[in-house]
Order: sequence, then C-alpha cells, then structure tokens
Amino acid sequence: MNPQSSPSHSLKKAFLFSALIFTTLCATAPAQTCREVVRDSSGRIVQTIDRQSQSGGAVQSTIRDASGRMIGTDVTSASAFSSS
Repeated sequence: MNPQSSPSHSLKKAFLFSALIFTTLCATAPAQTCREVVRDSSGRIVQTIDRQSQSGGAVQSTIRDASGRMIGTDVTSASAFSSS
C-alpha cells in the first residue's frame, strides 16, 4: 500500500493546510480600527475618518464625506513617528 494515499496522510495534509490558512489570516488581520466623526456647528456629520493599525506599525486612513463617498486615503509608516 502506498503511504502517500492513506486516509491519515490526507487528513494530515488537510489539517496542515487549514492551520496555514488560519495563521495567515491572523497575521494579516488589522490590530485596531478607530473612527473619528467630524461635525459642523449644527451637529451634522461632515466627514468620517477611519484609521486601521496594521502589523509593522503602519496606519491606513480613509476619509469619507457626509454621503459616504471616499475623498482621500493615506498610509503612514511607523518610521514617520520615530525620533532620530
């Protein structure tokens, strides 16, 4: 019997593949998300700013107007905040 075709070998391969996918998803998931809401003097929402902290210290920001349209994006690296 070929050991490569045994059911336990297929089960091990499936488990290792699942573990690899899970580890990859956990490593790429954003660490923290923050939303800032900007209002005018009457209290209406003017724009929202969503910030996502990513692995490695990078921060991705998305700015949207009152109707939800994206009006700007920015990515700031961790090195921009470090002092020399």
